[in-house]
Amino acid sequence: MTPVLRELLVVSLLAGPGCGLAVARGDVFFSANHGRAPMRRPHRYRRPNPDRRRALELLAGSREGCSKAMMRAHGFSIDMLVELVKVGLATTKRERRVAGGRQTDVARVRITEAGRQALAKMSR
Repeated sequence: MTPVLRELLVVSLLAGPGCGLAVARGDVFFSANHGRAPMRRPHRYRRPNPDRRRALELLAGSREGCSKAMMRAHGFSIDMLVELVKVGLATTKRERRVAGGRQTDVARVRITEAGRQALAKMSR
């Protein structure tokens, strides 16, 4: 094994899975991620900024949750609401409501138990 090949092999092994590095040796092809696409890291929830905390407080204060329109009226972006749902701090549910004789779909956002626990940690 040549020094260059050895160095490439060491780098690919140290980089770990998902790095996309590969080393060829003769007619055999070694890949650190075994030929698959790079692995995505699981989304970890970071400490919320004041807007996220305010959103969780609003959801915690409402027994039935808040509609998406109500959350938007309070200044929360759809992206932030999606992030809260992705990390498990909130859930969404589609409901059918009758308003003005017409049936409409309403997206409701509710806080989860994990969201309540995160809010309690923030309040300390």
